[in-house]
Amino acid sequence: MSMTDWIIKAIEDGWKMECEFDAERDKCEIKGDQFLAICRDNLDDPDGFVYTVYLINRSGNNIHLSMSTFAHASDDGDVITTNKYIKDFGKVESQSYVKIENDSIGSWDFITHFLFDITEKDIKKAGNFTVNKGYANGIKVADIPVLQKSGYVIEADTEES
Repeated sequence: MSMTDWIIKAIEDGWKMECEFDAERDKCEIKGDQFLAICRDNLDDPDGFVYTVYLINRSGNNIHLSMSTFAHASDDGDVITTNKYIKDFGKVESQSYVKIENDSIGSWDFITHFLFDITEKDIKKAGNFTVNKGYANGIKVADIPVLQKSGYVIEADTEES
């Protein structure tokens, strides 16, 4: 059964994607000052956009944040690429977060790329994040630092000056 078929069956069966965390098992060390969090925290959305993607800034400095995002999927061997979306989020305070977007369960059928320009203390760096299909590369965290919600953390692929 494909992941998409499994997800559709789970939804039809009334399955709720509630996470149960084991405090010892789910401990992890998040390395970067900025990282993504994916939380299923928008359950009342009438259009099914139940997931929220956040960028967490847990550094000791304010940052300026801009982003472009796009995604890839494969359909019978052909690669499909979505349109690129660009947004400037402006200033993100130290020890805070910004909501990047809301997504539906079908959004995770793609490999999604979030490419950020992060300016901290007049130094510009790239923060590139890849979310694998089904956010399989996410780290399950019961209490995400700064955000204080449960969900999945995605660390940066690269950090360049």
